[in-house]
Amino acid sequence: MKPIYIIGGGIAGITVAWQLYLRNIHFILIDQPYLSSSSKIAAGIMHPITGRRVVKSWNADTFIPFAKKFYKEIEVILNQKLFFDTIINEYLDSIQQYNVWTERSGDVGYSDYIGNISNSTLYNSKFKAEVINTGWLDTKKFIESSINYFQIKNYIQVDHIIDKEITTLAMSHVIIDCRGWLASQSSLWSHLPWQPAKGEIMIIESASLKTSNIENKNVFIQSIGENKYKVGSTYAWDKLNDLASKAALDKLMMAVRSMIGNDYVILEQLAGVRPATRDRRPFIQKHEKYQIYILNGLGAKGIMMAPYLGKLLASVIIGDPLANQIISSEYCR
Repeated sequence: MKPIYIIGGGIAGITVAWQLYLRNIHFILIDQPYLSSSSKIAAGIMHPITGRRVVKSWNADTFIPFAKKFYKEIEVILNQKLFFDTIINEYLDSIQQYNVWTERSGDVGYSDYIGNISNSTLYNSKFKAEVINTGWLDTKKFIESSINYFQIKNYIQVDHIIDKEITTLAMSHVIIDCRGWLASQSSLWSHLPWQPAKGEIMIIESASLKTSNIENKNVFIQSIGENKYKVGSTYAWDKLNDLASKAALDKLMMAVRSMIGNDYVILEQLAGVRPATRDRRPFIQKHEKYQIYILNGLGAKGIMMAPYLGKLLASVIIGDPLANQIISSEYCR
């Protein structure tokens, strides 16, 4: 087998690195920590339900149990608490929303994800629906702890690499491209249906906000301990950069004020660009010309999808024909 290089130390790159490591396959992960990465600021929420129509996320039944098992396995190796089981409380404003959630809860395909639905006046709402069998990953800790672990094993190279160097390296190596949204600017992958989206969150402190769950109404409020909470997130498709904006801050403040009033202090505002796609499906495929694979386009569902897709790609690289068939039929563009 040719030597393997993974380019990018975000959630995609780290998870495929672990899948190779667990199979005793050597690799070098080229980390570019000074470049844009949405993974390190992501809330890391694993949400199985999508949109106002309350639709189960694509392949949730496959992705979620695999991801939860994977993160708990890595916790043991790193001796770090990384994944937190929790409930997501969805607060509803209308009887129409209540009816949609109630109808879905009666569907056997949703029974693993929708819990109690009840009346609620919290956060100026009328009803509350519980989303169960979910949780969140401390993405920053997961990434940093993993990189430290691999660094000790001499699996990490901190470097900057451009397309020409990647194609040259691919002549003698297998390359896995996990550069996040920056790969959309690469001539190697510009033909793919990208739609990167900038997202911003703020971290607040509030002594009166007492919840260990994730509270969601227009924005999510996520407890991260010590009376601190992440609040987010915004979406924007222009001005793609990691710079916090006043427009996003105003939007977040207005949303959180409608839920909890003014009893909070803003500690920090963070921005990043999600590697999203037009059809909301990830990219996992081989380049038509080079020995270069891409694992990217995970968008807001990266925490949920990355472990399974990383395993799938690792299986392809070691020559598993079934994994190759799955990728060819379900993921290639």
